[in-house]
Amino acid sequence: MYDFARWIEEEHDCELPDFAALHSWSVESSSEFWQGIWDYFGVVSSSSAHQPMSDEGMPGTHWFPGATLNYAENSLSAAATRPDEVAIIGEHETGQPQILTWSQLEAQVASVASWLRDLGIGPGDRVAGVLPNIPQTAVALLAAASVGAVWSVVNTDFGPGGEWRIASPRSSPRSCSLWTGTNSVANSAT
Repeated sequence: MYDFARWIEEEHDCELPDFAALHSWSVESSSEFWQGIWDYFGVVSSSSAHQPMSDEGMPGTHWFPGATLNYAENSLSAAATRPDEVAIIGEHETGQPQILTWSQLEAQVASVASWLRDLGIGPGDRVAGVLPNIPQTAVALLAAASVGAVWSVVNTDFGPGGEWRIASPRSSPRSCSLWTGTNSVANSAT
């Protein structure tokens, strides 16, 4: 936050000595603030926004109208510059902590995304997971996002009745459900 505030000061010739000043500036200059977030964090998009906000009024504004971006692409951008740094540390009651570096995370996401494409899953399709809170759940989320699918997950703690009611497909786009057993994941594509 400190580095971002210094960057804003330089870009906009203003003084933001503390968080309160940055917050105030973000409210008074919201369009510039959100463009600053986009630029400072290097958001990657396949099509550019015409402006950061459709209008200054909230609620109701549309953010970065015209921009198209992929959540997974932006989330995994650190793999290019910090491949060997830790991306995820997962702890689960059934085992030892699991550590994934950015390059390992990117490789696992690419593998699952390829599998989803092989199933015919693509933009607008649904991928639902009944998975515990482990690193592979984040991998599945990013893989679904990378192919343009809509992701939904429920934790295995919900039990069999709640899992199926939430995860079962109800309408037309292709769907894929990921289920966990003791050490397995099954799928179905419809």
